[in-house]
Amino acid sequence: QYAQIHTGLTLDIWYCTHTHTDRFYLSLSFKHTHTQAHTHTRTRACTHTNAHIDTQLTLGILGRQFANVTNGGRCIGDHEQPSPNCGYYMSVSVCPCVRRVRLEAFSDNSGKLQLSLQEIIEWLTAKDEELSEQLPIGGDVGAVQHQREFHQVFMEDVKSRGPFIYSVLESAQVFLAQHPFQEPEETLPDGKEVSPRKRILNVSRSVWKQANVASDLWEKLTARCVDRHRHMERTLERLLQTQAAMEELAVALEQAEGVRDAWEPVGDLFIDSLQDHIDATKLFKEELTQVKEGMKHINDLAHELAVSDVHLSMDNAHSLEHLNSRWKLLLGSIEERLKQLQDAHRDFGPGSQHFLSSKGSSTFIRSWRRVL
Repeated sequence: QYAQIHTGLTLDIWYCTHTHTDRFYLSLSFKHTHTQAHTHTRTRACTHTNAHIDTQLTLGILGRQFANVTNGGRCIGDHEQPSPNCGYYMSVSVCPCVRRVRLEAFSDNSGKLQLSLQEIIEWLTAKDEELSEQLPIGGDVGAVQHQREFHQVFMEDVKSRGPFIYSVLESAQVFLAQHPFQEPEETLPDGKEVSPRKRILNVSRSVWKQANVASDLWEKLTARCVDRHRHMERTLERLLQTQAAMEELAVALEQAEGVRDAWEPVGDLFIDSLQDHIDATKLFKEELTQVKEGMKHINDLAHELAVSDVHLSMDNAHSLEHLNSRWKLLLGSIEERLKQLQDAHRDFGPGSQHFLSSKGSSTFIRSWRRVL
């Protein structure tokens, strides 16, 4: 009889371990039918440390075999009520195992999430430094176009990283929704072990901090990229306007300088034509109003570029300075021409004493020339 019981125990250990795992979990559903004494015992057993897990598993198996022997050496059938003793020993072994599995799963998920967040933080920090090291925007069209192309490649690289960053931040949001924390961070004395609950709260707090840092860095980097792109676009537009305006002004000044160079000396003019020359010079000055406005426009554009930390290249700066010099010289020539004509008209015109005392036009002209 002892040999039969021993053989039945051996077979039931193998059979119940490898075949009836589902019944092992089924016994857990009946724990609420146990007496208060059994419940207290199971609760106390669940507080054991993981060092006793192997012993508890052994007790669970022996308890199951004890129930089988009590039922005539058979495993519990599909429609038989499981033995209270069997459920007790099974629950003793399950509680620490489930807790440990859940804690390991939590640590695995949070660890992967924290690694991804740290990777994002390091990548965004490196990209932010790379953006800061880009050269200032140039002061000519060619340089700005080249810098714009380089920056577009940089922006595409940042943009391609966006889906991964958004995915990780969404995962962090879901994680924090599942594992919220409200208690302030506590500093434990040295040597005191952190409880599993505190450990989970600390991990949640760490994920929250990393997610905030990553989100701030992402918003900062994307905003800086957009600002630099817009700055380049505005700079390129102003430089193109400046370049076109300088070309037009150069042509207009050349034409005006041609008119100025064709002026006859005042001393070679007839007295009767002085007023006509005065009127023609005033009209010429009025016709240069558009040139005056154009010069003001390009100087304003250059000032706006300087305010936005964009300085004209050496060639553009030299061209602008040369245009301003030519314009000032032209204005000075016009003012001097008017002054000479008006003085000559006052001194030798029809209302002057020279004109009234003269006996002939030719004599007066010769004397006027000598005076001049």
